[in-house]
Amino acid sequence: MDLVYEALVSEGGFVSAQDLYRKLKDRGENIGLATVYRSLQSLSESGSVVIARGDDSETIYSACEDGTHHHHLRCKRCGASVKIDSEEAERWTASVAREYGYVEVSHTFDIVGICPKCQT
Repeated sequence: MDLVYEALVSEGGFVSAQDLYRKLKDRGENIGLATVYRSLQSLSESGSVVIARGDDSETIYSACEDGTHHHHLRCKRCGASVKIDSEEAERWTASVAREYGYVEVSHTFDIVGICPKCQT
């Protein structure tokens, strides 16, 4: 699991399990695709990895090194991401939950665009 997490950290953004597996194999690591998927699932459950959906609806993953609740602005071309802490989003989420009588609410926001590097 450490190998998968370290590889994900080195990516610096969102990547699919298939792409991460290929990169590990290209580095000469002896690891199976099923192990990559199991590791990503475990890391996600522990809060060390964030899961999102790519433009093609494929599941993509990013390391979450500080373990705090936050959101990401993600490039749909290269997968680069920027961590975003937004009190406004948190207030809005709580307001909507109250309005409809929901409790124990969790949420994710997927903000996607094209980063400055990919615009050139």
